[in-house]
Amino acid sequence: MESSNNITLVEARDRSAVISEAAYRVHLDLTTGDGFRSESVVRFRCSDPAAETHIDLTAPSVEAMELNGVALPPEAFDGNRIRLHGLAAENELTVVARCAYHGAELGMHRFV
Repeated sequence: MESSNNITLVEARDRSAVISEAAYRVHLDLTTGDGFRSESVVRFRCSDPAAETHIDLTAPSVEAMELNGVALPPEAFDGNRIRLHGLAAENELTVVARCAYHGAELGMHRFV
């Protein structure tokens, strides 16, 4: 089931209670026409490795997802979120996605 691309206040509070010190490295390839490729590495700490959480990503498709060196199954991504479980105290999430441009005042826009 596809989740909403809006995080609720409760979800934000729950996530911030266990996730800290997030750092992002993002590379966007904007040279293609219909969309763009995104390569992201997110490093973060988790105070409760038994916790489950998610990272937000709205994209038509994901080419690869890896948490702490282990590939995540395709069903971890639902179009708006990547579900994360089996977290460690320190984590690294790598995601390669094919993203779309938006024309409705949100996301990335393309003007040519």
